[in-house]
Amino acid sequence: MDGSTNVQSKMRPLKSNTRKTKKLNKNKKISIKKDSNIFKNKKFFIELWQFIFFSYTSIILIFIFTNQAWRPISFEQTKITGLSGITKNHIKETISNFYPKNLLELNPKEIESYLIKKLPIKNVSISRKFFPPEIHLNFIEREPIAFASRFIAKRLRKG
Repeated sequence: MDGSTNVQSKMRPLKSNTRKTKKLNKNKKISIKKDSNIFKNKKFFIELWQFIFFSYTSIILIFIFTNQAWRPISFEQTKITGLSGITKNHIKETISNFYPKNLLELNPKEIESYLIKKLPIKNVSISRKFFPPEIHLNFIEREPIAFASRFIAKRLRKG
């Protein structure tokens, strides 16, 4: 099919033999360029405003976050759930060496492993909250098999 064929085709040819001449008025070209520059400048200023606004907002949020995260936290800002046999004072005595520290310095995994070693609990989940700054401790206690008590030096000791 390298040669020409005498069949009429409904498809348009790839190359056209005739060239269409485009005549544009010089005044129209100038007016189109002015309009496009105005729109480009307007789009540039809108994008600049959006960039400044979102940058400023993100800087403020980062500042608030770091301000809350670096503030020292005490045991009073700790929320404890899931306790029945262990008192809050006993927990306070157990983890007193972790306070006062800021939220970013506290390692939840370290506190978790320390509490599991020291207290008769099955599991504990620890989460940090930055707004407002607090720590959530959720305990899962062991199921006791038996309760025992005895008197030692005229004091009742439970076990």
